[in-house]
Amino acid sequence: ELSMKHDRSLHRIDDEKNLIKNKQIEINLLNEEIQQIQDENKKLENIILQYQPHLNLLAQVNLQEYCRMR
Repeated sequence: ELSMKHDRSLHRIDDEKNLIKNKQIEINLLNEEIQQIQDENKKLENIILQYQPHLNLLAQVNLQEYCRMR
């Protein structure tokens, strides 16, 4: 009976190890996903920075038009 308890204990430990390993894989995949999203955000930020001067100029022109109409 002691041997059976020992076997069950070992089996439980193996199950826990597998669970931990699977969680680690899941964490790694999520980290990769986060990294891809951060990379995409960086690209979008760069695009916004690239167009910001144009947007500012457009806003000024619109404001001037608005003031001229009043």
